[in-house]
Amino acid sequence: MAGYLGGQDSNRKISLEKERDVCWDRVRQFMDKRGLDGLLVFASDKLGLDHYVTNDRPGQHLIFHRNGKMITLAFSAQVPAQNLTSAERGENTWLDDVRIGLGGDAVVKILREVGLENKRIGVVGTGELGTSFMREGWVPYQTWRAVKEGLATATFENVTLDFVLLMLERSPRDIACLRRAAAAGEKACQVMIEATCAGATELDIYNAGICAVHQAGAQTTGMILTSGPDNTAWGPPTWVYREEKPRVLEEGDIVMVELFPRVAGMEAQQQLSIALGKVHPNHERCAEAARKSYELGLAAIKPGVKFSEVSEIMEGPIREIGGWHITPHLHTMNPHSHTDSVGVDLEKQVPELARRFPTIRGRGRVGGDFELKPGMTLSVQPNAQLGRHRVNIGGTAAVTETGAEELNFIPNFLQRVPGGKR
Repeated sequence: MAGYLGGQDSNRKISLEKERDVCWDRVRQFMDKRGLDGLLVFASDKLGLDHYVTNDRPGQHLIFHRNGKMITLAFSAQVPAQNLTSAERGENTWLDDVRIGLGGDAVVKILREVGLENKRIGVVGTGELGTSFMREGWVPYQTWRAVKEGLATATFENVTLDFVLLMLERSPRDIACLRRAAAAGEKACQVMIEATCAGATELDIYNAGICAVHQAGAQTTGMILTSGPDNTAWGPPTWVYREEKPRVLEEGDIVMVELFPRVAGMEAQQQLSIALGKVHPNHERCAEAARKSYELGLAAIKPGVKFSEVSEIMEGPIREIGGWHITPHLHTMNPHSHTDSVGVDLEKQVPELARRFPTIRGRGRVGGDFELKPGMTLSVQPNAQLGRHRVNIGGTAAVTETGAEELNFIPNFLQRVPGGKR
């Protein structure tokens, strides 16, 4: 069955119970090391940090007492109802106390109920992550103010980045789910290559990729897709959020895609570039530099090596051709919390962009540095640009005891299809 993790039900339930026990023991050790009596993880659908501890629907506030039980707060009764249905069907669920309400008053009520009103509480969600969408945390102002004012006798300590570093070391079961997500991305890459030809539209490519991910039993909420002979943009196709027609592909185009297939909360990424017929010589130079960057980066990934060291190694081939990059070469996965530099020298490489938006500048690496450890997952995604000509390649890798496990193959090279219509 597509999407099923496999194994007999009884063995799978035992495996999930062991997974839960190991995860919760790690969280308790985390609290012990920092002298915390409890942990408060604020909900985030995008990051899913609560999912790591609950193995349940993401987007719940989580209160974890060091010597007691775990309680979650959901936005609606549909969340515990869904959990109940799974339990009645014999599935292993990790939650036995789900409440309703994401407001600060509800959080305070539970913290008092479990005896944490005068204790040290680690907070996840008020600190910086090295991502463009969570640079200053994700807790709503009103929620955090209500918690601080309603529990003035407690001591709150921001442990966001520390918790993320704990979470980055994924279990063997997590890596197995990641492999399935990466495999779904491989299938999507293949069908998108097959769908690419002059006369096809961006929508044709988009539909082919989304369907392939879902048919493989993975989940995705969309993809990034751009096309054209000199398109320096990046993001979802503009026609998904603005009333525009999907572009018709022409010979000489580069089609670039970023996929986000997910299985059981584990996300893989693929950066696919497709050359349609003969492309600009700068694209060929970018493709060569990006592939060299990918090979060097993958070879550099080993336990004990710093994230920044891999990032710097990957930067070398792009600098050699005098290029730049609008997206990072490297970032963490599960969660996406640390990322390297983006957009450096864009004002020189694409002066028309700087003229239209004069305050736009690139930035260096954000999120701090750390040593790679087995179980960590990375998106190795070098992109090389010369002016407006760009090639982005790469996929997902997992850090092993000795190096890196390469989970994607098709998107790791510039793919080529003949020019002309079919």
